[in-house]
Amino acid sequence: MGPLPVRGRAEPVTAYRVLGLGTRRARLDPAAGQALTTLVGRQDELKHLESSFARAEAGRGQVVSLVGRAGRGQVTPPRRFRHRLGGRAATWLEGHCASYGEAVPLSAR
Repeated sequence: MGPLPVRGRAEPVTAYRVLGLGTRRARLDPAAGQALTTLVGRQDELKHLESSFARAEAGRGQVVSLVGRAGRGQVTPPRRFRHRLGGRAATWLEGHCASYGEAVPLSAR
């Protein structure tokens, strides 16, 4: 679409038209083909995810938030849990924040 002026910016921003779905998968998608790393010391977290999922299956919607400093293992427990779900039906929504946006919840990357 080309450069478009944006109020508050001196330079125009390049805009693109969405033509369709891409092939990129979410980091936690079990079909993404990434090997599961060894899970050490995260049994409590997995139990929490399992109990939240059981409540969701019983009709009580659940939201689970994993928060921590970079490199502390927020990715592995949900990936392992999703792998355990197999084909069980679930809606999985995932959000990420860039490290420089840590003071702003769900800030855009």
